[in-house]
Amino acid sequence: MRLLLVLALLGAPKIADACSCATFGTIRLLPGPRDGAPLNVRFLLEVPPIEDSLKPMAPEDILVTLRGPKGAVAAEVARWGAAELRWIQLTPKAPLAPATRYSVHVSVGGKDSLLGQVVTGDAADTTAPTFEGVTKAAVVVEGVSPGRCTTGEAYVVLTIGAAKDDATPPQALRYRVWLADDQGAIDYDRPPTAIVAARGGELHLGRPSICTAKSFVLPDRPTFKLGVKAVDLAGNASAPSVVEVSVPPPPKGRRADIDKTGREDQ
Repeated sequence: MRLLLVLALLGAPKIADACSCATFGTIRLLPGPRDGAPLNVRFLLEVPPIEDSLKPMAPEDILVTLRGPKGAVAAEVARWGAAELRWIQLTPKAPLAPATRYSVHVSVGGKDSLLGQVVTGDAADTTAPTFEGVTKAAVVVEGVSPGRCTTGEAYVVLTIGAAKDDATPPQALRYRVWLADDQGAIDYDRPPTAIVAARGGELHLGRPSICTAKSFVLPDRPTFKLGVKAVDLAGNASAPSVVEVSVPPPPKGRRADIDKTGREDQ
């Protein structure tokens, strides 16, 4: 059964390499066991579509709890996402204790499982990452190729500059992406449209591989604007970088550059 397979794979794996489907369907947790955790850490779960033998499992069907040495820890739970891939954020209501082990548990279909564990450091993190911003945007359409795991679906590639943080390691930084409304306005007080990890200096939005769930749905309009922030493990966010993306006709080549950002003011 698919649910049993998902539960067996629950853990805190790293983002899988391209065309490696070994962890497809796995709920992933940030921070991972080697990332460390500030006392004001925010736990982030990446939730792909999950099905058991009876019905699809929505993020709302997944119970998430944080536990410490004395049992359950009070935390606020936020859920968002508009594509196949969804996100759950677990924010402790009070700073965690230093040098203490905490664990995140999920209950899917009534079956409790340990998702991952972290050991806290000795301080909170209140400094936002620095982010050089988006330097280029492209809409990519690659032909279907089982050998390369390509889907044939259009997706967005954002080329980004360096992001640095004083406490969060580079592999644990995430990039939150907001889609502007039809008038081009971006409301950063709303939940992000997608959250992605960088791969070789790029952010991929959509479904570039059959081994991934779709993280972003291209809007049905010829141009759209995206705002991007680098975010650390405590939820501190960089200044936004804004890029306008034009959707070209079906490309004849492999890839076409679309636009360069003006790194607009928020």
